[in-house]
Amino acid sequence: MDTGGRPSQLRQLQARIDEFEFVVRHIRQGIWRLDGEGRILFANPFLASWLETTPQRMAGQLASEFIRSEE
Repeated sequence: MDTGGRPSQLRQLQARIDEFEFVVRHIRQGIWRLDGEGRILFANPFLASWLETTPQRMAGQLASEFIRSEE
């Protein structure tokens, strides 16, 4: 029975996803993903640490709450 290589393709895709997630979580630069309203969907641990919080506490908050005004 020919599966069309699908299991192999899925394993390769998962390996690439795992590698990407590792890089995003361990890079020494802040990364976040926001929704259309400016709410945080994802923040990597480096950014959260720099802001003295955790990614879990940042999730759902407005990004503007973490940006200081230069006034």
